[in-house]
Order: sequence, then structure tokens, then C-alpha cells
Amino acid sequence: MPTAAIKKIKSISISYRKGFLSGRPSDGMCWALSTALQGFLSFSGYDTDLIQGKVIGIDYENHFWLEYSGVIIDPTADQCGMKDKVYIGKLPDNYIVLMKYKGI
Repeated sequence: MPTAAIKKIKSISISYRKGFLSGRPSDGMCWALSTALQGFLSFSGYDTDLIQGKVIGIDYENHFWLEYSGVIIDPTADQCGMKDKVYIGKLPDNYIVLMKYKGI
């Protein structure tokens, strides 16, 4: 994926998360935030897939994130122990894909 697209998607994702959560913690919000962000990204010209998976080392049954051109966008990465609140990059080793829902 081109660097310009990564920067734009990250900027959109960070701003969208901030407005969506309004200062609340991201715990338990992965599905709600990911699906809402998916719609906004699609409107902005970035069609993504919704991924349902698991993250080894966290207590949640499931975790949801987005994928765009082979790169994941996790707008609630902080609940999975990541330093960044929004993670964009390759699939981390502790993330397991269970199901992929094609873009909207």
C-alpha cells in the first residue's frame, strides 16, 4: 500500500476514534468502532474488510479490526496491549484471523 494512503488512513482512524469514544476507554468497543470506521473509510474512498479474530494474551472471546490491501487497521489496539491506540501495519504474531467479512 502506498505511504500516502497509510498516512491518510491513520489520520482518519485516529480522528474517528477520538470522536467516537469521546474520552471513554476502548475496552469492549472493537466491533462498534471497527464497523463504524469501516463505513467512514469507505465513504472516504478506502474499502476495507472487517476481520473477526482472537488476540493471544487478552481475555476477550473475539476481537475485530479492519484490513485494507493486506494491512490491518486496529482502532482499539490499546485494549490488546499495544503501545499505539490505533495500529496500522502487518498482522501481529499474536493476532489470529477467524473470519473475514468482505467490504461494505
